Amino acid sequence: MEDPRERLVTSVSTAELERRWKAARELMRDRRIDVLLMRGDEEYFGGYTRWFTDLPARHSYPFTVIFPVDDEMTTITSSPPGAPGPAEWAARGVKRRLGAPYYPSLDYTSTYDAELAVGALKERKGATIGVVGKSLFHVPFYEYLTKHLSAATFISATDPIDHLKALKSPEEIELIKGTARLQDEVIEEVRKKMRPGLRDLDLFAEAHYAASLRGCERLQVLISSYPPESPWDFSSAIS
Repeated sequence: MEDPRERLVTSVSTAELERRWKAARELMRDRRIDVLLMRGDEEYFGGYTRWFTDLPARHSYPFTVIFPVDDEMTTITSSPPGAPGPAEWAARGVKRRLGAPYYPSLDYTSTYDAELAVGALKERKGATIGVVGKSLFHVPFYEYLTKHLSAATFISATDPIDHLKALKSPEEIELIKGTARLQDEVIEEVRKKMRPGLRDLDLFAEAHYAASLRGCERLQVLISSYPPESPWDFSSAIS
């Protein structure tokens, strides 16, 4: 049977994830934080959930991670309650996978994931909860959380986690170098496709295709054209 891990484009090693978890728990013990709570719905600026789980949040589907100081993680995803994502084989360091059919465009589902989070966090009475990346939390989620966990203490843990993320391991450095090489290769491919009369949209599609073939999971491409000796207007770029 095919190993499902072979379908993955790129993933960090379990040893790298364990390094991150160990560093985070040492920080939590030093600061007397019982649990970290993070949430994201995009890969572009949603690195916290990815850093802890190696699982991306995609396409505006909110993804919540609960990271205790003394236990494995709980994840909450927009998925059927009876078959919560992510796949079990992909959920390293995850003890519980919870799911509910919630979507930002359906307002009546706006607290479904918050209800699951409260249920998981209520087990830790009077806990100190370190919020990571508060700017990535939706208003209904955070309001419901603080209202129904009135005995908990909420503090910001964003800065200390940012410091941990900024200290790159040798494995992370190699991944960064690989990304830079991929970008160089894509630029070369795009140069080969350039010709008079090509539309910005056509070149945009070529760049996406070349990057996807090389294993890029999610990318931002900026394409713009303008007459010679004219200033480039960033706002006119296709992205």
